[in-house]
Amino acid sequence: LPWRRRGKAEQRVLSLTHKTQSEPTLSEELHVEKITELRTIGSYSAAVRQAITAHSEYPLSLPVMVLLCKCANDEASSLHKGPEQEKALRTGCECAAKLIKHHPSEAAGWKWWAVLEGRLSSYKPTKEKIASAIDIKTYALKAIELDPTDPVQLHVVGAWCHGVAKISWIERKAAEAIFGTPPTSTVEEALTYLERADAIEGFTENSMLMGDCLKELGKPEEADQYYKAALQQIQGPKDAESVRKKIVKRMTKR
Repeated sequence: LPWRRRGKAEQRVLSLTHKTQSEPTLSEELHVEKITELRTIGSYSAAVRQAITAHSEYPLSLPVMVLLCKCANDEASSLHKGPEQEKALRTGCECAAKLIKHHPSEAAGWKWWAVLEGRLSSYKPTKEKIASAIDIKTYALKAIELDPTDPVQLHVVGAWCHGVAKISWIERKAAEAIFGTPPTSTVEEALTYLERADAIEGFTENSMLMGDCLKELGKPEEADQYYKAALQQIQGPKDAESVRKKIVKRMTKR
């Protein structure tokens, strides 16, 4: 709303914009600074718009493309499931594909394509969802090959393995019709990737999924340890209470 009070950080970003209005274009560094500040204050939609502008002016810039992928993912996370969220995910996926094309030796493009395409699959019919599943794992594994120290891409593969292990009978039959031999995995395989991610850095989504895997493997006490870790790892106020309730609900001892 035009009359709402703005925080100092947002005022600084806006003033930065006003100072450069007379310029035909901003420097790449200034674009990156503005996008980063908008992300920091939680103005995700504005950050996406700024990143799109920056990408149009610096189409081969690695930092700009990486930021656009991150901003699109941020914006999607801030929205409820629906057309706007799907649009944000598609924007990020398209940018990740360009990132792979122009910077194939960088892990970021492979990682963000796998992350965003994985989220986008929920908007696809069963046939397309299954068809993209193989690519998601392939791209995530490529990202791990290029940068084995990033816990997020290890988590992506772990989540993929868990999802495939829990695939419904209908989806499995559809996969058989498409591939003949559908993709397979196990909860145990999922856990190996999640443990590798946790060894690098613990974070809520990973710890929660580790708890789910251990619970499904009949190890409720170990599962609760990771659920407790997930509670401690929650960052920021956004959706913190709903995430906390989701985790507590999974615990056997509360």
